[in-house]
Amino acid sequence: MNDAELNKKVGEFLALKKISKQIEADLENVKKELKKELTKRKTDIVVGESWRIDWKTVNRLKLDEKMLEEDIGDLSPYKKIIPTKYFYVKEI
Repeated sequence: MNDAELNKKVGEFLALKKISKQIEADLENVKKELKKELTKRKTDIVVGESWRIDWKTVNRLKLDEKMLEEDIGDLSPYKKIIPTKYFYVKEI
């Protein structure tokens, strides 16, 4: 891919990313409206003809690292760095 093609492809990517952000914002607004309706109905499940909404509290187990460090000391020997590669395109 030459530089002209790369510039065109990056422009396409950035345009689609802008559209995607708007769609995400629209989805979030609709999600808030749906949650508001479930709250109004005082329920956490609504079933339609071809869909179902579940909005329930889920318990998740998580270690309290701060408390653990206070009890047993430094946790750094038990931590490991996991390399992660990020792809980011920024409009300048």
